[in-house]
Amino acid sequence: MGERVHVAVTLLRRHSRKRARKQGDFPGFEIVYQDANGNYTLEEGNCVPERFICRSVSCYCDTTIISNPEMITTSGDCPDFYLVGDPEWWSDYNNNVEGVRRMCSYNGFCEIAPGYMRGGLWKHNVRCDLFANYYGENYPWEIEWVEAIGQGVNTIRSVEYQLESWVYKGNLDNDCGDRFHDLDWNFNEAIIHNTEQVSGLLVLDLNPKNNVPLITDYPIVTGNDIRILYSKEEQKFRFNQFWDITADRGEFTPADQSIFITQLNGYIRDLNAANLNYNKGQLERKKFRHYYNKVLLRRTISNNRKMVLKLANTKVNHSFR
Repeated sequence: MGERVHVAVTLLRRHSRKRARKQGDFPGFEIVYQDANGNYTLEEGNCVPERFICRSVSCYCDTTIISNPEMITTSGDCPDFYLVGDPEWWSDYNNNVEGVRRMCSYNGFCEIAPGYMRGGLWKHNVRCDLFANYYGENYPWEIEWVEAIGQGVNTIRSVEYQLESWVYKGNLDNDCGDRFHDLDWNFNEAIIHNTEQVSGLLVLDLNPKNNVPLITDYPIVTGNDIRILYSKEEQKFRFNQFWDITADRGEFTPADQSIFITQLNGYIRDLNAANLNYNKGQLERKKFRHYYNKVLLRRTISNNRKMVLKLANTKVNHSFR
């Protein structure tokens, strides 16, 4: 491959001509005089100290990108003391004009030793004790659906769905075999949203068993999420503690914040904190009212549970005006 050489210009300013020509003091430097344009490009000129400089020019190739400097060859000439003071020459040099630049050519063989510890083929879905795990890294298990009833505007009363979560007990390397139904295993995060409204991050906690007073502590509102309760009855999971926490819809202000900020990979969506106000007063907590609403459920780490969502049966009310 070829690469332009690096040009190093070293200056010694404001020495008398007599001293500068007395070389031995400054080996490798030459006197360059100022031209009519103020550039130092002349071989002869005014001896006033401000009108000349002592300049040293050297060209070198970058040896950090190749292990053996002997594999570097150069072509073209290094610029003389006068050319490097000319802006037009620098323009041609930076624009790689042929015949102006000096080039370094790197000729070598690069190799990387094989990684025997991490090499091999990855088989998807070959195990029954790790789900949503790819190449040794756990990923969230999430699903999103749309709740809509034709063109009618509706509000969401509660979210309900049927979910089964299994732990396999058989030979995990061959036949998954027998399995155990984990009774209360559920998604642990939820987000409800439409084009105008969003619930913020809802953290799902199981409805306390044999501890009724604890229920009165919910929902628990923090600056980053809202902890709410879900119930599990007859294989149905339900929760209904949610409301719109959009900070400013922009009806009376120029606010125009998006609900999500999508990462560059295109599939990870983070809630836009600038669009959220978790501390809305109780009289400001609006219902979700729209032609359609979306429900997003997520399990951050599912580990050895195989979660099978069978049916979504969210309860809605027609909203008339």
